[in-house]
Amino acid sequence: MSRNIGGYLVELLAANDIDTVFGIPGVHNLELYRGLTATPAMRHVLVRHEQGAGFAADGFARLSGRPAAAFVISGPGLTNILTAAAQAYSDSVPLLVVAAAPVRASFTKQWGVLHELYDQAALAAGVFGIARSARSAEDVREYLRLCLASFRTGRPRPAYLEIPLDVLAEPTTLEAGAFEDTPLMPQASPDQIGAAVRLLSQAARPLIIAGGGARRARRGAAPSGRDSGLPYGNDGGRQGAAPRNPSRELRHLAALWSHSAVGRRCGCGARGGY
Repeated sequence: MSRNIGGYLVELLAANDIDTVFGIPGVHNLELYRGLTATPAMRHVLVRHEQGAGFAADGFARLSGRPAAAFVISGPGLTNILTAAAQAYSDSVPLLVVAAAPVRASFTKQWGVLHELYDQAALAAGVFGIARSARSAEDVREYLRLCLASFRTGRPRPAYLEIPLDVLAEPTTLEAGAFEDTPLMPQASPDQIGAAVRLLSQAARPLIIAGGGARRARRGAAPSGRDSGLPYGNDGGRQGAAPRNPSRELRHLAALWSHSAVGRRCGCGARGGY
């Protein structure tokens, strides 16, 4: 089946469990939006500003536990979403941003084409965990595979994929399929878990501090603080990982931890996540 690369990218997203995209259609990303209309499994959420698209996708990823995608145009579309991308980087949120770019022939030429940046991918690389610029359908496939794998094989960071206007419009017959499974992040061994339990059981004043990574362990790490009777605290990245327990939870942990006496009074601390 032949369709353009913009449609192929949307099919790849759908084949790899991304079913919701946030964004704003514009002259530079119309081929992506044509792909959305041709892929009934995809849902699009229209926003009024690209920063809103980024933060909405960030929230979707946090609540669903799955990567979320945003479509933006080149130039100001990218610069507008950078604030949300930087927050996703800080909080380890799997946010995928797909941006259009001017035609390949104009790269670094400073011809003054619409929404031109001297090196758009280099700008993105300063904020995203991974940034790639595709020049072919094969690049789109391999770079998207790399972006999605990065969410599962290490600390999740936002990922960026740009596709030039002329590449988006090129036809391709490549099949859109699910990527092979990638190894999950390293898991604690039974021995390591047992050692942590022993340390906590022997501590005079134990305190559990959970970071954003505890969202991935809500069946294990979250109850350990609430149900064991231990006081626990969350940093900002873990909010929402478990129901609150006001009698045990230390609010505003970052401010409390800045006073070293809090740390000195803890017989043992266990930190989970980022």
